[in-house]
Amino acid sequence: MATAAIVRMSRLLKVRSISFPTKCRLYNFFEVFILLYGCHTWTLHVDTERRILACEHKYLQ
Repeated sequence: MATAAIVRMSRLLKVRSISFPTKCRLYNFFEVFILLYGCHTWTLHVDTERRILACEHKYLQ
């Protein structure tokens, strides 16, 4: 779901008139919220943490 959301937002994030801090706020609000939805019920394993970090790095490129 997070990947689909970042694809939909990619056009918005490429607009040059939007400042970088605003883009970061949009990313944090939408993508992190979608990616971590329901995380309070997860059992966090090393593998899960690594996958979350990999997604975040992929989206921030």
